[in-house]
Amino acid sequence: MATWLLADASAVSVAGGLSLLDYGMVVAYLVATAAIVVWSARRQKDTETFFLGNRQMPWLAVGLSIMATLLSSISYLGLTGEMVKNGVSVFGTYLGWPLAMLMVIPLFIPFFMRLRLTSAYSYLELRFNRTARRLGSALFFLLRLGW
Repeated sequence: MATWLLADASAVSVAGGLSLLDYGMVVAYLVATAAIVVWSARRQKDTETFFLGNRQMPWLAVGLSIMATLLSSISYLGLTGEMVKNGVSVFGTYLGWPLAMLMVIPLFIPFFMRLRLTSAYSYLELRFNRTARRLGSALFFLLRLGW
């Protein structure tokens, strides 16, 4: 039996935590995810297969995957909170995306497609050296860690 505790006017929590059914669902989800990973890993032979799907994926699937990565559900929830906190000016950052795409689509994408690389870090190593690649990857890691 769940007991409702009222900590203050803005937060309500349920005492007791997760039930056995909840834990079962989490375990089922983890097992299903692991099965998908094992099944798909048997078909991959190298990093190009893993990262690029042997360059066989249709452009629409790639584009939707990128959009799903960039705009997750936390983005929508976070944007709402930022709008409440800072006002409509937050929306201005999204207005820059179409302008950025005017440069990215005709310039950067064809450039990297001709090089047939798997990542931006591969380009750093090709253009400079292994130290530059490692520095770029370390800086990205620190950026994500600080975020």
